[in-house]
Order: sequence, then structure tokens, then C-alpha cells
Amino acid sequence: MQKEDRTRSFQAMYIRYIPKWFSNLTLGVEQSFMQYEDQLFGIANYIPIKNIIYRLPNEQLNQPITLTAFYFNYELPEVQVKIYGDWGWNLNRTSLRNWMIQPDKGMANVLGISKIFTSHQKHFWEFKAEMANLQLLTVAEQFSTGAPPSWYLGSYVRQGYTNEGQVLGAGAGPGGTSQTIELNWRRGNNRIGMSAERGLHSNDFYVYSFTNSGDFRRFFVDFATTLKVDWTFGKWDLGPRISYNQSNNYHWNLFQPANIYFVPGKDIQQFTAKLNMSYLC
Repeated sequence: MQKEDRTRSFQAMYIRYIPKWFSNLTLGVEQSFMQYEDQLFGIANYIPIKNIIYRLPNEQLNQPITLTAFYFNYELPEVQVKIYGDWGWNLNRTSLRNWMIQPDKGMANVLGISKIFTSHQKHFWEFKAEMANLQLLTVAEQFSTGAPPSWYLGSYVRQGYTNEGQVLGAGAGPGGTSQTIELNWRRGNNRIGMSAERGLHSNDFYVYSFTNSGDFRRFFVDFATTLKVDWTFGKWDLGPRISYNQSNNYHWNLFQPANIYFVPGKDIQQFTAKLNMSYLC
């Protein structure tokens, strides 16, 4: 169905708190709200704090997209480690009781860590790791009668949580998961590094479309490895990138011949190269 050409309104709020007795700890809450402008009536709809000051009624037909998240960032400067996490919910309406009974409903999360390994030389090593999960966790949501209520999607706001076709959020996308590790050699602003990432595309769609058939082979998964360099030459900053990507079961595509069950899907391999350049005037 064609998306409606209607102007959307985006609202957001962000609160950060640093406890004075834990100066290395940062806590926060954030919430965003997206709706068609012609569906905003009254001052309450323009207050970007839903479910707290203004609760959206259950019977509201023109449901917006409401995302709420709590996060933390904890640094250990003595060992040069940073740990961070983000837990969010895509619920338009909830209560403290319902949230405590079923906290995994509509939940997504991100957890990451970074570590600096110093040396007696002028260079150092940097390690990063992160995992993100935007896949629906509860069975009731996974096996809903209609399309699954995945993150960034909206049954009424048909463009979803996007701007000019791009998702405003995690790169894993609706229903996706990702795991990333990265190791960099650094000296000042110069860097040579390598990263590896596994990305599972919209597993909510996979569960909705293929689970009842009993076919567990159609996971659409990417494995990507990237070599990256950032180097300064005088007033020039150069950043070449070379990536190799293996996509298994591209777009969940798998051809099933007769009498052969374990067969390769539509697997795609590709190399990509990119060069970033900037000049400091």
C-alpha cells in the first residue's frame, strides 16, 4: 500500500543525571514521539513526555510511534575502560505494574564496552565490542495475528520511524540483531584498525513468515569485515575503507529442490571500497 504524503511531527526529550557520589557514572532517560501533524490536537499532544504527564488512550485509532529508553555510561579511568548500555521500549501506553510484570514486552537493548591498552611508546591499542538486539522477545508479539509490532515500525504512521527513507536509530534495523568487535592501533588522531560484524536482518519478519512452516534455514544474515585507516597528511585527512561482506539467504531467499533438504540459500559475496577526504583550511 502506498504511503501517505502527510507531514509528520517529531518530538523528543532527553534527561541526563550524574550522581555526585559516582562522578564516573551517567544515567539518563530519553523519549521520542512521531505522529502526523494533522492528528495533534490539544497542548498535551505537544508535550514530549508520554506515559508520564500525558497517557495515550488505548482506544486511540491514530496511534503514533513512541520510543522510551533508559541508559547508563560508566567509566573506569584508572584502567581506561568504558561500559555503556541502553534499554528501550516501543510501547505507546503502559503502566508501572504492567512494566514490572512483563518488562520484555516491546523491549530492545544495546550493550557495549571499550578498552584502551597503553604502552610506553607514543601509540596505543583500542578495543571495542557492542551487541544490539531489536528483535521482539515475547511470544505474544512474535506470533501476533497481524504484522509484528517491530521497533521503528508503525501500523498507522506508515513511513515508520524514518526520515527520507532512513531509519532514525540503530543500524540493525527493525527486528534485527548485531554483534560487533573492533581493534585499532592509534597514535594521536591516526588510526589503523579492523572490525568484524554479524548482523541478523529483521528476525521478526522471519518468525512471522516462516516459523509455522518449520523451515529454520532462512535466516538472512550478514558477516562483514572492514579494514579502516584514518591518517593525517599536513592539512589533509584521509580515511580509506575496504570491506568484505557475506550475505547468507539474501532477502530470506532459499530455493528448495526435490529430495535435498540442506541446500545453500541465495548467498552473496561482495567487496566495497570507500575513501573519505577532508581538507583543513
